[in-house]
Amino acid sequence: MIRRFVSLALPAAICLCVLLSVPVTAHAVYVTDDDVIRAVLVVFRRQEGTYDSVNRNDNGALSVGKLQWHGVRALELVKEIAAADPAAAYDCLGEDLYQEAVYASRDAWDFRVLDAAEAARISALLSTAISVKIQDATAKKDISNYIAHARTYDIRSAEAMVYYCDLENQYGPGGAASLVSKVKELLGKAYIETVDEFHEALLQATSYYHERRTWTWQFARSIDWGSLGTIQDVTQVPVPANLDIEPPKVFDARVVLLDAESFRVELHATDNKRVTDCRVQVSTDADGEWAAYCTPSGSYWSLAVKVPQLPGGSHYYITATASDAAGNGTSVRLELDRQELDALRAAGDDACAHSFRLLDERAPTCTEPGERTEQCEYCGELRKTLLDPALGHRYEPGEDGVYVCSVCGATLRMPEQTRQPDLLQWAVQKALEYYLSITVS
Repeated sequence: MIRRFVSLALPAAICLCVLLSVPVTAHAVYVTDDDVIRAVLVVFRRQEGTYDSVNRNDNGALSVGKLQWHGVRALELVKEIAAADPAAAYDCLGEDLYQEAVYASRDAWDFRVLDAAEAARISALLSTAISVKIQDATAKKDISNYIAHARTYDIRSAEAMVYYCDLENQYGPGGAASLVSKVKELLGKAYIETVDEFHEALLQATSYYHERRTWTWQFARSIDWGSLGTIQDVTQVPVPANLDIEPPKVFDARVVLLDAESFRVELHATDNKRVTDCRVQVSTDADGEWAAYCTPSGSYWSLAVKVPQLPGGSHYYITATASDAAGNGTSVRLELDRQELDALRAAGDDACAHSFRLLDERAPTCTEPGERTEQCEYCGELRKTLLDPALGHRYEPGEDGVYVCSVCGATLRMPEQTRQPDLLQWAVQKALEYYLSITVS
């Protein structure tokens, strides 16, 4: 009996030794915070804005930038950009808006909404190189904070953390905490293990933004963390084929001035799947808005605009947005002055079979958009096309406090910045003056 046991045990021991001597090829996937951040940025690229995005009135206050920082966060971002490059900020914002942004109290933009001209100025600032750098750093810092909050709520999987980060970015820390509490109550436990249970319970906890939550859930549960490796480019994060994350690409956007009373907006856009619609929104310096959808016209989307249709104003801010079926959008912005329309004479003979020849074409400069001018060989009608928008100055500090544009050499001397008087200091000063007046008397 003993011999038989030994004879059975010996082969088993040999097998165990063989198994232990074989190198283990399977390995655990360790997900770092940077991995989660890259995945969250993919979500935000679809759900939020681009670097120069400005929502003039987002539930009672402005939202700006790639994460659509809202209210006080919008002000903090603009302050940081202005501090990093005061000359560029002053040039983009103008004196009044610059002084407001630099010296406003922290909560001054809690209910701040913008008019069209202010939105265009802030959008120009947000598109500068220093702004892009600051927004990237701020986004990473914010998402790191979201991840830390997720850990305090005992959210235990990377996929569920991605899902939570989108929730906090939209609702803020207080709103997200309240929703997580409701989710845990529905789940009947003090932690959240998987993104599936998180999503299912959240759809019961709130009736808002189900489409957004569903897209983020589908993306989060499909991430192959093992394939992320050490990639740095967010656009390389693998995305399932059934989830359309890529926005349309805009190759050409232009405003064609037809005559003194009309112009045409043309947009040439492609998508990895299909461009479904293009929308043109026109704002004016008189704070009016007008919008309409383009119609396909050959390889372009085109919309003819009659000036009398528009709200009154002397300056137009044109935003053309191409969208795909999944709701991804790409916007381009152009500006148009009413004087440019008035400078063109009306078309001559309506029956003329125009044959336009190129008169002049110029590239954009720091202050002027790219422009093409053509003239009909038969009737002499002029056609002017606005191409790329103005580049904007790139100021660098010079001597004696003068900033010099490294592109065109233009100079800028910023005025003395006047801080608004401190109320307490003013009251103390008045009290002192009163005390001195009665003492002297």
